[in-house]
Amino acid sequence: MAIKITGIKKARRALNKVKHQMPEASEQFVFAALTGIEQHTVPYVPVDTSNLVNSRHVTSSTEGTRVTGTLSYGGTVRRDKHIGARVAYARYVHDGPQRNWQKPGASNKFLAKGVQDFIRDDLDDLIKAFSP
Repeated sequence: MAIKITGIKKARRALNKVKHQMPEASEQFVFAALTGIEQHTVPYVPVDTSNLVNSRHVTSSTEGTRVTGTLSYGGTVRRDKHIGARVAYARYVHDGPQRNWQKPGASNKFLAKGVQDFIRDDLDDLIKAFSP
């Protein structure tokens, strides 16, 4: 199953401009982009027990000139410093068929839709914020 997301090349070009200037700024750019995507995914995440929406996790790191980042759903839910339920079904909810979710606006493909919304609504402003 393939999902087409447009705007990634534009983000990559912007990141390449920044990473040659300052590796720290590149990691900040990646983290800011992933945090922005995260904000756009939350409205689409189906909610029953809230374990799925609370399982989201954003990381970024720099090793030499390589900057990586991850936005993930699933894994272990952390609540008030206590480890909660393990959310192994995130992929099945995301990749599965659309259902009549309890939460209005919830959808399968929540991560893909959040990426598309971020690119449409916020990517240009983020690029401008990190441009010299």
